[in-house]
Amino acid sequence: MNPSSTIAALSTAYGKSAIGIIRVSGKNVLAIIRSFLSHTLLPRVATNTVFIDNSGNEIDDVIAIYYKAPNSYTGEDMLEIQCHGNPVILDHVLSVICRKYATHSKPGEFTERAFLNNKIDLAQAEAIADIINASNINASKAALISLQGSFSTKIESINSDLISLRAYIEASINFPEDNSPDVYTKSISDKIDALLIGLSVITESVDKGIAMNQKPVISIVGKPNVGKSSLANILAGEQRSIVSDNPGTTRDSIPHDIYLDKTNITLIDTAGIRHTDNSIESAGITMTKEAINRSSLTLYLIDETVGFDDTDLAIIQNNNIDNYWLVVNKIDLSDNPKPSISNNTNKTIRIS
Repeated sequence: MNPSSTIAALSTAYGKSAIGIIRVSGKNVLAIIRSFLSHTLLPRVATNTVFIDNSGNEIDDVIAIYYKAPNSYTGEDMLEIQCHGNPVILDHVLSVICRKYATHSKPGEFTERAFLNNKIDLAQAEAIADIINASNINASKAALISLQGSFSTKIESINSDLISLRAYIEASINFPEDNSPDVYTKSISDKIDALLIGLSVITESVDKGIAMNQKPVISIVGKPNVGKSSLANILAGEQRSIVSDNPGTTRDSIPHDIYLDKTNITLIDTAGIRHTDNSIESAGITMTKEAINRSSLTLYLIDETVGFDDTDLAIIQNNNIDNYWLVVNKIDLSDNPKPSISNNTNKTIRIS
């Protein structure tokens, strides 16, 4: 047997859980079933069985499903083993399978085989990656539509119209006596315009899809000691950034992954921007500027007791901060009666 023709991988996230799933694809699937499972499997029937290793030891009570080629995700024989979600068990099951009958799959290799076996096209392969990596439910829905073939159908329609246009032009060249020049020119022009409109619609939808799939990155920026780390800790729901009254405490850009309003967001707590001769703090400020450049939104913090001054304006202008919300912190130390939220050119939010 050639084990390289069969691949195996853990399909669920690594870690402890109720269930962990191992998938296998290739010509050795039936040999794996016979060698390590205590029951015979019927195609597409979930079977409660026991996984037994090479030494005859019962490793786990599992649910196994056999997908007979070509009616599987990859188009090959496939096996799905649902174990208890203990990494120790999953690692052992995978190592037993890969010892003789399979190799560990490369990232994306199951989907690659599905493409090579004409189960999906390239647009659908990309849609699968988009579904897995979607940062919000709308991005996931859009990717699902592509996976179901909607985008591929539109491309095929454009391609068909282009072939028809080419055939029409070639026929007009070969048989000029069949068309008057004016009618021919008008017809060709209309067909080209329709194609350009169709391509424009597709391009616009692709641009929207790219923007939708990009994970929002929000950086918290400002001078030292305005409360950036305190805000980051509150929004993240955990004490990850050190909070101190001493300016310049944060010397690094600290990312927080949070789930907000059904969207996965990366929130970055940054080092305060100021002139300094400290090399470590200067390196942190450089990282702050890098965080600003990759952010879709900046929360610019100021101290209510100090106000928005020329230094703040210089920081915003020098770092090309265009899309930002002004967050006025420490309002409990002030009697300023301004509202908590105001929507001017850039939203202003007053917090304590």
